[in-house]
Amino acid sequence: MLTGNTITIEEAIEKMGFGPFQILITVFSGLLWLADAMELMILSVLAPAVQCQWGLSHAEAATITSVVFVGFLLGGLIWGVISDIIGRKSTLLIVNIWILVFGVLSAIKVAADDPSGKTFGYPWLLSCRFGVGFGAGGTAQAVTYYAEFLPSKSRGICLVLIEFWWAVGSMFGALLALGVMNSLGWHWYLGIATIPLFLVLFIFPVSGVTLLVRSLEINEYRLC
Repeated sequence: MLTGNTITIEEAIEKMGFGPFQILITVFSGLLWLADAMELMILSVLAPAVQCQWGLSHAEAATITSVVFVGFLLGGLIWGVISDIIGRKSTLLIVNIWILVFGVLSAIKVAADDPSGKTFGYPWLLSCRFGVGFGAGGTAQAVTYYAEFLPSKSRGICLVLIEFWWAVGSMFGALLALGVMNSLGWHWYLGIATIPLFLVLFIFPVSGVTLLVRSLEINEYRLC
């Protein structure tokens, strides 16, 4: 409903329809979803490779996977609360950087004089993968963030098709493992897998609903 010279964010999005800005936010949310899928695909590849290289027991190898899901559980509880306080856009930016940092740290060889990995490498890897899992627990906010920008007639199909990015991320993670693991090793695999997170940093839009809640005039911002 129009009132004087003002219009709500929802009305503006409905009037605008699905346009270039929605394509941008689709790519943004999709890349976050893709990166999240890749991080989970890593679990099926990383533990066996590390177990073989460092001679880990089955329990130690399983712990590499388990700590990611423990972090995911805690992150899901905490990032939701944080997003209610500082907004989804700020939360997703922090989550993206968080996963990126711990993903890169996971790829670092911490001690050349520790070939078995038991002294430094294994505890370091566990800590970093827990950090990745904790950050990944906040990526679900991307779906809600995405929905804010969609007109009602496109919202249903777009929210379902966002799973396309998850499938692409899973396939890309598997193909990357085939191309990198045997030739460069798992450290390089973990490092290259963070590339989508770098791309996300360049396309962060401002949430229109957040602007509305903060009582900012819509005509001061361009949605497309």
